[in-house]
Amino acid sequence: MIVALACIEAKNNDINHNLQIILECIEASREVDIIFFGEAVLNGFDSLSFNYQEDLKQSLALNSKAVTKIKAKAKECNVYVGVGLYKQEKGNISDCYLIIDNKGMIVADHDRTCPCWKINDFDNSHYIEGNIMTIVEIFNRKFAIAICGELWNESYFSQIKESNADYVVWPLFVQINMDEFNKSIKKEYLDLMINLDKKLFIINSLHQEKNSTNGGAAYFDERVVYELPMQEDNILVFKLKK
Repeated sequence: MIVALACIEAKNNDINHNLQIILECIEASREVDIIFFGEAVLNGFDSLSFNYQEDLKQSLALNSKAVTKIKAKAKECNVYVGVGLYKQEKGNISDCYLIIDNKGMIVADHDRTCPCWKINDFDNSHYIEGNIMTIVEIFNRKFAIAICGELWNESYFSQIKESNADYVVWPLFVQINMDEFNKSIKKEYLDLMINLDKKLFIINSLHQEKNSTNGGAAYFDERVVYELPMQEDNILVFKLKK
């Protein structure tokens, strides 16, 4: 199985731009079996204002033109696609990750289960979390989904650790001070992944901002096997062992 981890620079509040880049990446990845993008990459991570009426305009229904075009491109290119977005459903908004199969069908629709994607002290019943772990089978292998802070949540971490998942797809958006990262944060992430004892696909969404470092992607199997450096707008492609 050939996997691609796409670290693209998403623009906040510019769905058309982000969609075009996503479609171009899928088109360029016809030789792969599955391509994973980062958290909320279709909208841009900071696209929500937490003004409900405004955010209804920025969030996307599963039958929206943008999602429909990604489904069509997945089918055209015969490739599975994992993509993050702010989803709108029945008037509610969630931090969601979709996996679309190579026939253009949504086979996983995971809503983030922890509230840390929202601003502090924010309470609005229209911004919702999911309540279940999502596992989907692809090519006879089981993939669990964990969006950003979910793996730092003790309960969700335990569910995945105890599950029969072969792999974990971990889309996230983390802005990091590199001095702090090298001193302590990198070890914290490595310790968490070692303790989880699963193979992981890590995709950190890229946003070019001053005084912060973000982006990057990696495949982890007891150690970091393949890696795309932070701040690099690129696609990491590799073949998994059977």
